[in-house]
Amino acid sequence: MKKQDFKDICRELLIELGISQQEFAKKIGTRQCTVSKWLNGVQEPRFFQLQNIAIAFDVDPSILLGLEYLS
Repeated sequence: MKKQDFKDICRELLIELGISQQEFAKKIGTRQCTVSKWLNGVQEPRFFQLQNIAIAFDVDPSILLGLEYLS
């Protein structure tokens, strides 16, 4: 199985939760344009942001890093 990038994992989780970039950005305390940059592969979240993202998605941070696969 091919290792997924953060952008692909994040996009998949947003679809699963059925929330918009705007809603997600508000939930984790960042701006929608930042989430858009993540989803387009322009940049990746900073280390401290991964914890907020993992909590918002209710997943282990290792999933966001592509170390484990979504089931």
